[in-house]
Amino acid sequence: GGGTGGVAAAIQAARGGATTLLLTPGSWLGGMVSAAGVCCPDGNELTPWQTGLWGAFLRDLQRQEPEGLDHNWVSCFGYRPATAEAILRRWVGAEPLLRWWPEVRLLGAKRLGNRVGALEIEREGEAIHLALDLLIDGSDLGDLFPLVGAPYRLGWEPQETWGEPSAPSLQAQVGQSFFHQ
Repeated sequence: GGGTGGVAAAIQAARGGATTLLLTPGSWLGGMVSAAGVCCPDGNELTPWQTGLWGAFLRDLQRQEPEGLDHNWVSCFGYRPATAEAILRRWVGAEPLLRWWPEVRLLGAKRLGNRVGALEIEREGEAIHLALDLLIDGSDLGDLFPLVGAPYRLGWEPQETWGEPSAPSLQAQVGQSFFHQ
């Protein structure tokens, strides 16, 4: 997936030393921050927006948007979608261990033990078999793991693990039905 989560995962994997292939069904990066007319992040908490890649993304947007980021009534971060996509393309292109294949169609997936071990894709009219060491499903729906019947977990790590301000506490995860499958 080439939304913000998929791109962030691909960049971090490559920066961590993994040879990484980012596959997207479309020809753009960023998902809702660079397409569909949605050019501002939703949310009600500013603190987590300033950290990690997301914080770097916002700072890069601020440098690229001469009029600033707060000139709309929808969000305190408004910008041109093309600016967001250009930033993500530049970041992906700057990682030597990261390749991006746009306009790829998933034909199938194969399970290997308790994980997704291979993908069958179509790229530029050619069927390609990809053997995987690790798959990070950054798609909108996260359907690769259930597609092959591999075990998976949805949700957040508790706030106590990484100190992310927007993450739920361990007590909330254990005690609230929302966090149970």
